Amino acid sequence: MNQELKKWNKTWPISNLREKEDELKSIQAQIQSMPMDTGLIDKELRLQEEVTKLSFQEKIQLQQRAKCTWLKYGDRCSNFFSCYCLRSVTQEFRGLSPIHRRKACFG
Repeated sequence: MNQELKKWNKTWPISNLREKEDELKSIQAQIQSMPMDTGLIDKELRLQEEVTKLSFQEKIQLQQRAKCTWLKYGDRCSNFFSCYCLRSVTQEFRGLSPIHRRKACFG
């Protein structure tokens, strides 16, 4: 079951999104040749909603994966990154280069 979940995790929702985008392009091409067909227009609107929903789900999935990666690998440099983020705006305002910022953070 673990292998099945890994396989599903790699394919969903990206593959569904690509399929729906291709279908939407096909419908839009058909609308170009038959602009008065209301059935095609309704189908296009429905597909646009699905593509929007799937792209949002993909974004959430990528954010969750990034959080997991950060928790697994990112703690080693958390002091550096937090110091860099907190001081970058004020140091750039003062005109210090990134090397000077690093020295200011770590002494």
